[in-house]
Amino acid sequence: MGDSDLWRDHWAGYAHDPCRAQRLFNGSVQKGPGDGEPMGRFCNRVAHGHPGDSSATSRVSLKMEVWKIREGLYQSSKIDDVELFESHKFDVVIDLEGGFDNIPKPDLIYLYFHFYDAPWLPNLKRLNAVASLGFSLWRAEHKILVHCAQGMNRSSLVNGAILNLLGFPGKEAVGLITTARPGALFNPIFRIYLLGLP
Repeated sequence: MGDSDLWRDHWAGYAHDPCRAQRLFNGSVQKGPGDGEPMGRFCNRVAHGHPGDSSATSRVSLKMEVWKIREGLYQSSKIDDVELFESHKFDVVIDLEGGFDNIPKPDLIYLYFHFYDAPWLPNLKRLNAVASLGFSLWRAEHKILVHCAQGMNRSSLVNGAILNLLGFPGKEAVGLITTARPGALFNPIFRIYLLGLP
C-alpha cells in the first residue's frame, strides 16, 4: 500500500485524534527519522517537543533562515531578524507560528493561521482557504513568505498546498520543498497528506 492509498483509506476520523493517528502508523513499514522506530512513536516524540535523536535535532534552526521554494514563494523559521526580513522585500507574510510578528512594514499583507506541528492535520477548510489566498497573491506577483517556528513542517504543509494549486502534484511539491529546505516535512501526517494530492 502506497502513501497516498494509506491516506485515502485510513484518514477519515483521524484528523483531530493524535492517539488514533499514532496507532495508524504503529507497525507500519514507515519508519521515523533517525533510529528506525515505528512512526507512531516518532509522532509522539515530535508532538510533545522531544525529538530525542540527533537527526531530528540537527535540523532545528536557532536563527532566522529563509528558503526559496520557487520564484515568489519562500518559507522561513521565526521572524526574529527584521533586517534579514526587510532585505528580501516580502510584501505578504503567512504566519503559522503562535504569536503575532512585530514587523514594521505598513503596506504588508499579513495573514495569521496558527496550528500545531502535531500528528494530525489542521482544519482542512481553513488550510485550503489560506492556500487559495496564497495562490491568488502569488499569481498577482506578490512575494510571499510562509513561516512557522523552524521552517520545517507547518510552512511546508502550506507551501505544498499552494504549489499544488500552481499545478504541481503532491509528490513534486514535496520534492521541491525538501530540496529547498533539507530535513523538511519530517512530520509524517503532513507529508502523507501532501503526497496524496493529485
